[in-house]
Amino acid sequence: GPKCYLTWEKIKEGKDPAFAQKQDIRFKIATRNPSKTPSIAANFWLARHISVTATVLGEQVAASWVINPQLANVGINFANGYRSAESQANLNFVMTPVNDACCIEIQAEYPTEFDFAQSTVFSNYDILAQEGSRMVINMRKPGFQQDKELKFTVFNVRLGRGGGQTRWNIVTYLDPKLLVKRDEVLQYE
Repeated sequence: GPKCYLTWEKIKEGKDPAFAQKQDIRFKIATRNPSKTPSIAANFWLARHISVTATVLGEQVAASWVINPQLANVGINFANGYRSAESQANLNFVMTPVNDACCIEIQAEYPTEFDFAQSTVFSNYDILAQEGSRMVINMRKPGFQQDKELKFTVFNVRLGRGGGQTRWNIVTYLDPKLLVKRDEVLQYE
């Protein structure tokens, strides 16, 4: 898999010790996460201290983190023109998933009092949950397909109180019980 090497130049080898013993060596690495979590065999960090003569003086391995792939090209807009706060609106959603999935959880985080309780979707989708500002939809087959844009509309959404820019949390899942998370976009505006 991908490897990154970090070397220190111009260490004063004449200094004894070059680095103080039992002191943390702190540094920062700017990285870009891959779109998916690597296999368990490749998802780790390895630090190795090597002498000038290529002798391994010490090494340590640490597990890396799980990558939460991000939904790409997300767009949410009014299907029927702008609406005022607390009015009913139809919302168009568009996104491109990184992973295949069946279901989507949509949560309007802000403004408060968003309500999906009376909302509907086209009959080729199933609503699994709709309570307050949260709605879960099973997109059925073929559902979300990797790297393939998906568009859908949610009808009769009561908009939040006070108006303004809406902040969304959107997560896709592999299964209708929402046990296996696939992609997400959090605090999307």
